[in-house]
Amino acid sequence: MATAFVASGMRLLAPALLVSSIPVVAQSWTQLPDFPGIERDDASAFTIGTDIYVGTGMDVGFQLTNDWYRFNTLTNSWSPVASLPAAGRQYCSSFELDGNGFLFGGVVNGTATNELWRYDPATDTWTQRASNMDSCSASTAFVLDGAGHVVSGNLASGLPCNFHWVYDAAADEWTLATPLPGPPLHRAASFVDEGTAWVTAGSIAPLYAVAESYAYLPLTGTWTSRAPLPQPRFSGDAVGVPDGGVF
Repeated sequence: MATAFVASGMRLLAPALLVSSIPVVAQSWTQLPDFPGIERDDASAFTIGTDIYVGTGMDVGFQLTNDWYRFNTLTNSWSPVASLPAAGRQYCSSFELDGNGFLFGGVVNGTATNELWRYDPATDTWTQRASNMDSCSASTAFVLDGAGHVVSGNLASGLPCNFHWVYDAAADEWTLATPLPGPPLHRAASFVDEGTAWVTAGSIAPLYAVAESYAYLPLTGTWTSRAPLPQPRFSGDAVGVPDGGVF
């Protein structure tokens, strides 16, 4: 049995976390313990081992948050972890590399940021890493071949983009890769299946949903258009499962 969890770009977490179990024959949803923090949307999440980490986002009082919590999937229990030692933010993208969680970009004080933060679960600490050349929010992120990929998003100008940055954790540096084809997007979703990354849906300015999907092949560094979603969507989530992906 495989467990699927939305690990990036969580749109709404108020107040319960839902996990989809995908057995060989049947599919079902099970409600788990409520998120212990204040209700919020535009939160971020990443998975390290059997633990899920959720934090940041805008609360019900329209205040940006920087607190984080860990969900233990073995005991089905929540516990607080170190807060991000920086201003509250929303619309961040996140990924896991080498047993650490990474949080990139987002909206801080009304504008996009280029900050990158690393969370180390062994020491329960956050460390700021190399900033990106571009400030961006509402990007989508995935991991391929041991590197973090950040694709699309809203620039500090408020305009969407189709940039594609790759982060090397060992060197702590960013490099540009082949941009996402099609019109500039933000609020897209992504997942990885058998060494290929998929980016689907999203919004072009201002909030016009699209259904297009693209596959990224790391061996050639190229994007290929794939079957679109049945309906246009933005601010959705996607997760890889053993036989493909779920949006």
